[in-house]
Amino acid sequence: MTDMIFPDKLKEHFSSYGKVVEHQIMLDHSTGRSRGFGFVTFESEDAVEKVMSQGRMHDLGGKQVNFFTLQWVVPDTKYH
Repeated sequence: MTDMIFPDKLKEHFSSYGKVVEHQIMLDHSTGRSRGFGFVTFESEDAVEKVMSQGRMHDLGGKQVNFFTLQWVVPDTKYH
């Protein structure tokens, strides 16, 4: 087994902070391996603040990942 973080683990971890409406780990098209980053979209800004209050490093299945916010985007109304 590789040290890849699976999408379900990503969602499972960050769901403890708030409702995750979308999540994706970016993969290399030629190898299928993780490119080392992904995206998590929360339903509310409060969830982002909760994640950030725990620090930037998070443990996902024994692998340390760095969480940072690129921007806050108002969720589409389909999630409400």
